[in-house]
Amino acid sequence: RTYERNYYPTDNVLMMSVEFGMANQFILDLSSNTKRGLKTKAERGWYPQHAPVGYTHNPFKRKGEKEIIKDEGRWALVRKMFDMMLSGIYTPPTIHRTAVQDWGFRMPNGKLMARSTLYRVFANPFYYGKFEYPEGSGNWYQGNHEPLITEAEYDKIQLLLGRKGRPRPKTHQFAFTGMIRCGECGAMVTAEPKTKCQKNGNIH
Repeated sequence: RTYERNYYPTDNVLMMSVEFGMANQFILDLSSNTKRGLKTKAERGWYPQHAPVGYTHNPFKRKGEKEIIKDEGRWALVRKMFDMMLSGIYTPPTIHRTAVQDWGFRMPNGKLMARSTLYRVFANPFYYGKFEYPEGSGNWYQGNHEPLITEAEYDKIQLLLGRKGRPRPKTHQFAFTGMIRCGECGAMVTAEPKTKCQKNGNIH
């Protein structure tokens, strides 16, 4: 059954195959045209996907031509999250808790921001003005949107997150990892949990 008619076992199978082939070709052409349009938009400097947190699409432009502009209701709060991270004092879970509980930060759909979303925000190069499209393709574009941070600030945050050669602890929060370096070799000082069992039975 299709939108226009029903097909029965006694109908002409050849005619049905032709119509199905035409429908399939229409889908292929539509997909190709859509990908070409998205690539053209990226080459013009506009991110062709959903705007990250802190940004929104210009509602006064037509579909396919909507620019990415500041989300006035969230821009300043997202910048405060970056400032807290750049200070080196706060961890992402602490920043997330402050934003959600103290500031009442909400996503555009009205829901609470997930902790994983905050990590994606801190790791997204879009905030300093560049983006990759499609993701993983290696094709980078200079965006026309207003950057929220500088590239130097972005690089510092990646070091604090341990995304350059040092895996970040998942189950423990250590206050100074990513901040202290060896005075002789310049290597990063890391931390790990240790359990000490005393003869009297005490465990530390």
